[in-house]
Amino acid sequence: MSNSKEAIQYYLRRLHDGDFESAFFGVLELGPIALPDLIDTYRVEADGSCRASLVEMIWQYRDPSVIPFLATALDDEYPEVWKQAIDGLVAIPCDESLQVLDDARTVAEDRREWIEEAIEQIREILIAESRSPELNPPT
Repeated sequence: MSNSKEAIQYYLRRLHDGDFESAFFGVLELGPIALPDLIDTYRVEADGSCRASLVEMIWQYRDPSVIPFLATALDDEYPEVWKQAIDGLVAIPCDESLQVLDDARTVAEDRREWIEEAIEQIREILIAESRSPELNPPT
């Protein structure tokens, strides 16, 4: 396949055919250079299940640049999509992902329990990282 867009369309067809594993690992092999095209694909995808899979593929790169995208995916009406967005924010634990979830907590009544749990998970990760001797060598 000559470019990222063609490859993503191929893997999207695999996804629509029910071959999640092939699509998932194929997309991950494309590398983070495919992120903009994956996000564009998500924005035009009508199938909620496929959108959820795309969100999962996007956050698997654990690239902090996707946090604003994950924030928008929190508003998706399809529960599996916003759950994947929450998982992605937890997988990229930082002040920005914590802020996104904190902001979402006030507007997403049906998701509040999920969001509260994710906030707690991120806080625990950040506290553990701040105490880790290998991350904070003595001076």
